[in-house]
Amino acid sequence: MPPSRLPRCDDRWKEFHTRLRKTKPANVVSAAIANRWLRRLYHEMVATETELAA
Repeated sequence: MPPSRLPRCDDRWKEFHTRLRKTKPANVVSAAIANRWLRRLYHEMVATETELAA
C-alpha cells in the first residue's frame, strides 16, 4: 500500500497523522509517514534476511 494511503486504512498511521497535523503542514506529515513506513519495511526485511542466513 502506498504511504499516502496509510492514514486512511491503518489506525496506527491515522493517529500519527492526526497528531502531526496539529503542528505540521500536510506535505511534511505525508513525508514523515512515508519515511517511517519505509524504515519499518527495511528493518523487517533485514530481520528476515538475517534469519535466513542463520
